[in-house]
Amino acid sequence: MKKIISVTLRVATLIIAALFIFSGFVKGIDPLGTTSKLVDYFEAFRMPFFTPIDTPLSILLSSAEMLIGLMLLFKVRVKLAAWAALLFMAFFTLLTFILAIFNPVSDCGCFGDAIKLTNWDTFFKNLIFLPITYFIFRHRNNIKEQFQKAWSNWLTTAVLALTAIMVSVISLAYLPPIDFRPFHIGVNLKEA
Repeated sequence: MKKIISVTLRVATLIIAALFIFSGFVKGIDPLGTTSKLVDYFEAFRMPFFTPIDTPLSILLSSAEMLIGLMLLFKVRVKLAAWAALLFMAFFTLLTFILAIFNPVSDCGCFGDAIKLTNWDTFFKNLIFLPITYFIFRHRNNIKEQFQKAWSNWLTTAVLALTAIMVSVISLAYLPPIDFRPFHIGVNLKEA
């Protein structure tokens, strides 16, 4: 039984790590697109006071998401990453349920321009991944940290955080390394 849980935990961790890394990355490479989606949310939920900090929030959201995935993937500060992943999934599952019912914003933007999902699609996706995330959270003490020394874990976390932030910063300063936008460079505008 212990072996089954161990293998299941390893697979679950890889799945959730990939989900968070992909979601954070596709938002991170288009920080202005993510900013635009956040502004849609701020308007829909009548929170215009967040608009002045929309781009930093865009970078923070995508970087945090990617960092959680990277921490799970590399087994660094796993307990913290498991807590963060569970909180993210719980919050966004509730949010997407509200979005699905009232539909104030038609596309959640959870995968940037890479994959377009309706609010109901996103809610059902979250219903699938929330129990997997909870399984990781419940068994977080069984995941062995990559490094035994605390300073190594924190240093690696800092490097991973810097990497996640730099994806957005570089994409903001230059063109995105991978462009999922419909009118990216090289597309024939008449055909698109």
